[in-house]
Amino acid sequence: MTRNNNLKSILDSRPILIIANSSWYISHYRSLLLEKIAIKNKLITMAPIDGSSSKLSEKSIFIPWRIYRSNDLNLLSLILSLIKMLLLVRAIKPKLIHSHTLKTNLLSSFVSFLYGIPIVFSFAGMGRLSKSKGLKLIFLKIILNLISYFAVRQRNSRFSWGINSSKSFLIFQNPLDIKMFNKYVPNLSNKFKKLIPGSGLPMNYFEQNLLLRKNKWINDHFKDTKLNSITLIYCGRLIKSKGIYIFLEILKNNPSFKGIIFGSIDPSSDDSVKEEEIKEISKKYQNFYYAGHKVEPLLNLNEEYPIVLLPSNYGEGLSRTILESLSLKIPLICSKKALSGIFNNNQLYYVNKNAPEEYYQKILLIIENYKKNLLIKKLNNGYDYVKEKFSENDIVTNTLSLYSELLNNNNSSYLTKNNKNESFWLAQ
Repeated sequence: MTRNNNLKSILDSRPILIIANSSWYISHYRSLLLEKIAIKNKLITMAPIDGSSSKLSEKSIFIPWRIYRSNDLNLLSLILSLIKMLLLVRAIKPKLIHSHTLKTNLLSSFVSFLYGIPIVFSFAGMGRLSKSKGLKLIFLKIILNLISYFAVRQRNSRFSWGINSSKSFLIFQNPLDIKMFNKYVPNLSNKFKKLIPGSGLPMNYFEQNLLLRKNKWINDHFKDTKLNSITLIYCGRLIKSKGIYIFLEILKNNPSFKGIIFGSIDPSSDDSVKEEEIKEISKKYQNFYYAGHKVEPLLNLNEEYPIVLLPSNYGEGLSRTILESLSLKIPLICSKKALSGIFNNNQLYYVNKNAPEEYYQKILLIIENYKKNLLIKKLNNGYDYVKEKFSENDIVTNTLSLYSELLNNNNSSYLTKNNKNESFWLAQ
């Protein structure tokens, strides 16, 4: 009994480890979670170095995970990334791992299995692989089945391996992703799968004084909107599957619209727009402005009649752009795929065919609804829906409850049970 108590005491003093393939992802989407974890626990974050790494260093012990995202499908690169993760986790000896994104989930599932560490997997959508066929679809199925296999197994001693049915949870952001996972991995019990919709929205979006903003969709009673008053907004990475070319095509076909793009080029993706393309487009279209990457751009938007477009064909988990737009009562038109089985026509506008002409027709419908006093009802519905179901505080609370359940059921791991003295460990 004394030894078990000592092991529990040792484990309690170990850090929680948050891993992702991007520092920006952790910093942008998991800020409140980091703060809540750090109140009662030691906290370590691990991700490749980027512009947000310094922010992570302010909230946690940040450890660079030096990988190359552009080589995600390269087997040698994958093995090297795994070896680096194995060595880092071996040194850190965390009591729990929370892993984000598909590649990281695959690698951390094996690390968790090898070291017997409880783990939470967050699937932030299935990305481009969600609509793949042929070899890429086979590749996706293999990845998901490997994650499932390792999620419920662990190393108990040097040469002993076994089942642990309380070691893992898999968090999905929408019901469609759970359905896809069940299709490809039919044998994993539903008790491991949890639906937690995204990372939530900070309270400052709901506390924003809408009457002080220039948004005339909610403040103007003269209904004098013309097409040349409309500003179309794009928020997201500048990749083809996110719909950047569809957005640009809409601007090309309708020079009376003004367009603003908030987002960054993704050099690690072969799907990304190139920097020289942006420069060329900027010269070609007078109605187009590239604002680059901005933190929370919609909060500081200074346009009278903005409409956010999300022409995405990407495997979204739950679009943060949709949450931000609805919370600020900005009309939004998205692709049917971007609805993620969570949103519908009561809160926003969507197109069945992801084509420029369909978005144009929805823009005309927004103006018509506005003039008939129908738009404000939809905007209010969207605001109420997001505020009720997607508060960041609620999302964090639900996530932390999963941590507690795993830690209560796992009071030792292969890495910690043979250690009698914390002073031997790197992370104190």
